[in-house]
Amino acid sequence: MRAEEGRQKDGISGEDAPEIMDLRAATKYLHVCRDSVYKAIYTRQLPAFRLGSRWRFHKALLDRWIHERSNEPKRPASGDGRGRAGSSSERPAGEGDPS
Repeated sequence: MRAEEGRQKDGISGEDAPEIMDLRAATKYLHVCRDSVYKAIYTRQLPAFRLGSRWRFHKALLDRWIHERSNEPKRPASGDGRGRAGSSSERPAGEGDPS
């Protein structure tokens, strides 16, 4: 059996992923870079735990995290949820119509 069989391109398929993953396996499983995983760990967005000085990840918790994120409503591009429309009372001071 070849090493590539049972794996997705540049990643690990769900069936082949171990129940407990190290950082390298988690990055391949999630298809993200190491820095993205570290950022998500330190902002408490990604479920992880330390075993000694190394980060470890439960596959079941990563699967739940992926599922929850895939069901989140899409965020507006403007970032504030209001879009560009709004009354002058919603604008910051000094940005209303000249009086």
